[in-house]
Amino acid sequence: MKLELGRDRVVYTGKWLKVIERKFRNKVTGHKGTWEVVERPSRRPIALVGAVTTENELLLTKSYRVPLKKWTIEMCAGMIEESDASEEAAARRELMEEMGYEVGEMKRLMCGPFNAGMQNDQLVIFLGWDAKKVREPQLEGGEDIKVVKVPIKRLIPFLLRPRKNLLVDVKIFSLIPFLTQRGTHGKSGKR
Repeated sequence: MKLELGRDRVVYTGKWLKVIERKFRNKVTGHKGTWEVVERPSRRPIALVGAVTTENELLLTKSYRVPLKKWTIEMCAGMIEESDASEEAAARRELMEEMGYEVGEMKRLMCGPFNAGMQNDQLVIFLGWDAKKVREPQLEGGEDIKVVKVPIKRLIPFLLRPRKNLLVDVKIFSLIPFLTQRGTHGKSGKR
């Protein structure tokens, strides 16, 4: 590794985030610098869930995001909590809390960083089939979330041409190869 890491200096610590200045030096060029890093104190991954109904609709969320001051289309997501029995249990819990849906089969697709140049977060992405609504969502006080059903056959145009003042979370695109590969075939067998 060409980089040598120096001391960290904590700039800010909040309830959910910590901002750090991390010193580094390139051992080849001698260049020294400071990297601004955002960390989550819990260091647990975030579970993201794409859920497909028996009617071949992908369930997404429309959420108002305070940092962006805009509405976004996203996958259902949330922190994996210490009390969750597993990553999958966390994904199922978030789906129930934010959308009021449960799924039958659920598959872990991938895990990895999503903004490695700035933060230490990692995502675990799941895809579930045969989603059905079982109750009303149980949102937290700071959440403004609506469920959006998008037919799989119209997903790409929906994502590429969002309505005005609506942003699409690019992580949704990570589901597309798996939807195609699996044929979005839950127990219903519909294609």
